[in-house]
Amino acid sequence: MRVEEVSELYKLYGFEEEERAENGEYVVFSYDSGLFINIEIAVLSKSKKVQREVQKTKEEYANLGYSTIEVYNCLNFTALENRLFNAFFHPERSKMLLKEEYNKFCKQQSEKLQGDFQYIPGKFQDSTAQIKTGLVDYIVGTRALKQSRLTIMEAAAGYGKTCTVYEIINDLANQDDMQIPLFVELSKNRNARLFRYVIQDEIDKKFTKLSSKLIIREIEKGRIPLVIDGFDELIEQRGEVLEDSDERSLSMLSTIVELLGNNSHAWILLTSRNSAIFSGDLFDEWVMSKLGENCVVDRVRIIKPSAKEWLPDRYEIIRESGINIDQIANPVLLTFLKNINIEKLKEFNDSRSIFQQYLTLLLNRDRERLNLLLEREEQYEILKLLAGNFVQYDITCENIDFIQDLVRNILEDRLPELMERYKEADDNEVTLQTEQEYVQRLSHSCLLDRISISENQLGFINEFVLGILAGDAVLAEDISAKDVSERYIEIISTAYEGEHEDVRFKLYQMLTRVDRTITTTCRLNME
Repeated sequence: MRVEEVSELYKLYGFEEEERAENGEYVVFSYDSGLFINIEIAVLSKSKKVQREVQKTKEEYANLGYSTIEVYNCLNFTALENRLFNAFFHPERSKMLLKEEYNKFCKQQSEKLQGDFQYIPGKFQDSTAQIKTGLVDYIVGTRALKQSRLTIMEAAAGYGKTCTVYEIINDLANQDDMQIPLFVELSKNRNARLFRYVIQDEIDKKFTKLSSKLIIREIEKGRIPLVIDGFDELIEQRGEVLEDSDERSLSMLSTIVELLGNNSHAWILLTSRNSAIFSGDLFDEWVMSKLGENCVVDRVRIIKPSAKEWLPDRYEIIRESGINIDQIANPVLLTFLKNINIEKLKEFNDSRSIFQQYLTLLLNRDRERLNLLLEREEQYEILKLLAGNFVQYDITCENIDFIQDLVRNILEDRLPELMERYKEADDNEVTLQTEQEYVQRLSHSCLLDRISISENQLGFINEFVLGILAGDAVLAEDISAKDVSERYIEIISTAYEGEHEDVRFKLYQMLTRVDRTITTTCRLNME
């Protein structure tokens, strides 16, 4: 074991080298933790003479008043790596925090669904085009392979990518090993437009006291699995589709190449909407030229959920009502149908009535919870216009102040009349003092939610609701069809799958009437 290798590792963890023996048989490091400066003496020799010199050196530093002085017999480099990793990364505590984040996510989903959230594992297609089950176990099981690996998980908007990722994170956190996943949600970090800077930003936020160089090293060593949700969010430009989008997308992956290359053991999971980016000759050539044979690249695709599998005891009941339930294969509505009272279930007669009931439950809850003196139609209109604003600005979430500004603009001259309702109401509990308070109350609708647990950003509770409301805004001509970006074409198209054919055809005509440049994949999804 080389003394330079030992010294370099200590320095990565923030130690400074104070002195070393002439022959490199021991090295003295200091660590400044703010209130205290600690000393560690790394001993690279079993010699009794060296041990005596180390003891003398320890006494000298003790006389200088250092807080603590540790002697570590550094005879195995792997053991040293593990010791420092455990001391600074605290794997058990880090995993506990990840489990808490997972539990918060599940709680959020339960509140959105008005019932107990339950992850339902669907089927997926692997790189060999085989249909399989057990996606979470499949992906987590690949982390033990002793080579670098890039797994790309694709699915349509709202088909459970983020839910699956949280299940994977939770599974990794429950593993009895030293691995600590780094979870990056690109939809929550839209400030940086280059992937390298997004990764850097996430590292700085989640490992505040450790250098990014150290984190990159541990990612390459495989100790920090990297889970990146929403890669497609990064490569989209607001309001435009670039002709060289595939080349640009691959250039975004240059940071990934650096992490996976050479003798790396990095394990990286990317999620993205269904895209041609990761298929075809261009991607295959990129893999071979940039990654070679030392890295395994695996593509998996979440398959459209089966209504019969999700609703085994309710499937026939819904079909008997004349509803083509197989056409409503959206996880949000399937979960709603799974939890709703069986008698209510029998009242539905088409897919729109299912969505209307789902929406009515949420809006009724708003009126009671927020004491809103609004009719259901008024609530719906406000949220539809807000979704239209999201389309125009090509956003899926924004900071709360911006969302409240959008709500205020939507209400415009109506605010005084809406405020007057509270003055006329014979109920002190619903009194509001200012228009800003009213706007704030509306921005707390249960159809809106904090998108990130850690950041103060709002978005719609799921892409299905956003897609329905945004599509309705296009149909009502609240916004121009030319303002609908490629991303929103997919969100709306996916959400509208269960609509009546005449409604879908009308929306399709409005979207295709506009002269626009979109990728072949997007056009196929829309058609």
